[in-house]
Amino acid sequence: TINWSLASGEPAVAGLGLLCFATCLQQLDSKTHEAIIRQLPSSPGKLFYEYFGRVCRLVINNHGYSSTEPGVELILLAAKTYMNLGILKDVWILHHRAVTYAQLLGLHRPQRITPDETESHEESRHEAWFTICERDLYTSLQLGLPYAANWQTIKPSLRSEPGTLRYFQYQMIRLSARILDRNSMGLEASVP
Repeated sequence: TINWSLASGEPAVAGLGLLCFATCLQQLDSKTHEAIIRQLPSSPGKLFYEYFGRVCRLVINNHGYSSTEPGVELILLAAKTYMNLGILKDVWILHHRAVTYAQLLGLHRPQRITPDETESHEESRHEAWFTICERDLYTSLQLGLPYAANWQTIKPSLRSEPGTLRYFQYQMIRLSARILDRNSMGLEASVP
């Protein structure tokens, strides 16, 4: 998968591969993977930050590349990486950027974007929007900052039936939004 993504002609897809590779390097254990580490040009930690920085600088910060569906996926993966590093403010910023690009791409629309959009692509799009809303609201709740995702646009079929995991996830999203709205003293969310 990494070879395929790095060979891709699309920068956001190549960025996904490079970010996955960088994360794998970061996870190398110095005792178990000693032979692999000796073959690297620098330490795994230094390579991780170098590759991660390049992806952010060259792909994520380029609006043309990051405003595509693979670009939004790349932004979410970078946000997850920042979350693992404990840099929550950058996570919040990246989630807001992902929300903006996702809305420009129409991922939030409940109906089909084009008449020739397949049912599987439509479902994938709605799943992606659900994930973006969930991550944005949880990060905003952790930091006490306003959310950007209009969670109310989640398609009713994704809300599921009581007793399911998806129903619980949706209820948690609603609860997070209510807490944030209450904490902002009744002020509107950033979306309107």
